[in-house]
Amino acid sequence: MRPLEVYELTPREFDNYIKGVVNLAKAENRSEWERVRWLGFVVSRIAGAKYDSPQDLMLLDHEQPSKAEIESRKKMLKRKFPKKLNG
Repeated sequence: MRPLEVYELTPREFDNYIKGVVNLAKAENRSEWERVRWLGFVVSRIAGAKYDSPQDLMLLDHEQPSKAEIESRKKMLKRKFPKKLNG
């Protein structure tokens, strides 16, 4: 957008324009992280790691688990690997 076009916008139009630019940048960033996560998942599968999905490899900012999910995952891991996690 050219500077003259920006000066002609109303405050509401300018606010909507800024929100759109920010949302576009967030969507591009999220898309890039999804691509990186898939690449990491594929490489780890080739190397022999036993991940079921790319979400097991890493979580993105918008996918942070709740406390209940964290606790259930810890319990599952303790059942799966009792000697390593229980001391």
